[in-house]
Amino acid sequence: MQVLYNSGAWLKLDVKTPYPLPGAVLPFKRVIAFYGNLYSRRMGILGQLPKYEMLKKLEEEVKQWQIADSSTTAIPALHYIAITAQSSPEKWEV
Repeated sequence: MQVLYNSGAWLKLDVKTPYPLPGAVLPFKRVIAFYGNLYSRRMGILGQLPKYEMLKKLEEEVKQWQIADSSTTAIPALHYIAITAQSSPEKWEV
């Protein structure tokens, strides 16, 4: 944690938060996330590409981040946008 908090001369932080719990992802790992909705091409990459092509692209992105900074483990994530605000109500059929 000290390396993460104090990685440079200008970053001498006096952190007054508790040490992260065992198994915590942040700040020990870098999360590389693709976001969107699988059913919308206009809400991010999750809906813009076929599922397996999108997952392959995410894995390639994670590998590039790992190459760029091997001191922090990069892990993949999907940020699924399930609900959005609309300008007008929609009719829902049951």
